[in-house]
Amino acid sequence: MPQTPLIRHSILKYISMVSEMTGYDFLRYCAKNGMTVSPGSVYPHLKSLEAEGYVVSSQNGRKKIYRLLPDGQDWVNRHMAGDLDTEKALGIFQMTVSCQCGEVPKALCHTLRSFLLCLGKTDWHNTKQLDALLDTAKSLENEIQLYIQNQEG
Repeated sequence: MPQTPLIRHSILKYISMVSEMTGYDFLRYCAKNGMTVSPGSVYPHLKSLEAEGYVVSSQNGRKKIYRLLPDGQDWVNRHMAGDLDTEKALGIFQMTVSCQCGEVPKALCHTLRSFLLCLGKTDWHNTKQLDALLDTAKSLENEIQLYIQNQEG
């Protein structure tokens, strides 16, 4: 069974939290929460989710409003059951990465951000993307080792 891309997961979760949304609402939510997402990736996923019967849209003037259908809510319920620990871990990551207190070196923060972005975009059935994720993980490991060496003095 293929993994669901992070953006689809995020869209379904967001709709379940707000009950209805536009694509622009989701883009604003992502920007507010430090996620870089392009309209060119959001709208095709919304179209796909609608074709699969997870969401339904209605037109309101120029806006297309999306709502979760029962199959979409079932998907959210099945896939979000273990997300409390995931949410907590992501919150800790976000707090660490965005920390302005100077405890985390900028180079390490940059490498960690790169790793998390790569992780979130990885198609686990695409060897090239997995290789890129591995390269990013190695960079993160090297940055952490450098940090440890600097701490030891």
